[in-house]
Amino acid sequence: MPQLKSIEPEFDGAWRFQTPATIFDHLRIAMVREFPRFRGDYLYNYGDRYIQLGGGRKHIRGWDDWDYPEWNAETDSIPEKDNSITGIVTYHMLDHISPNAVRHVLLECARVLRDEGTLTVIVPHYMGELAHSCIDHKTQFGIDSWRNVLGNKHDPTQDDNGIELTLGFNMIMGLSEANLVLVTQFVRTPRHG
Repeated sequence: MPQLKSIEPEFDGAWRFQTPATIFDHLRIAMVREFPRFRGDYLYNYGDRYIQLGGGRKHIRGWDDWDYPEWNAETDSIPEKDNSITGIVTYHMLDHISPNAVRHVLLECARVLRDEGTLTVIVPHYMGELAHSCIDHKTQFGIDSWRNVLGNKHDPTQDDNGIELTLGFNMIMGLSEANLVLVTQFVRTPRHG
């Protein structure tokens, strides 16, 4: 797939782009911003292991599902070996658990993910009606929620919360203002040693 060239202005102050091929190309041109790449590794690594957390009745073929009551996100460890999973997804589950449990799940995901493995999360954005229409929601999310949860990994005076994930793709999306969601992808920070 063609990639857009740099968004640096040319000598005359104008930006010139390749023909846009994806929605993200259009956004880069419209917003004049670079976006983190959304990794789709699971499209290419059929021999690797992938899991879905809290999927309910939504199942992904070839993926393992961990959901209540067999797995309780509030209290249980993910029943997988350390460094054994290439990709994890969770859709509309983290908003149903407490903020402390969200940290617990992120720590567990980092534990079971392989280096450079991905965790893809979709949760309602707090400004959308979806975030307020379910009485079972316990946690709300905004665009900077993940930075707060992960802590400041670049400032040694700040707590990094011990979560070995790097924030990658992070964007608010929606088909209408009522159903805004936060689409986020984390990448497992490589282990050293």
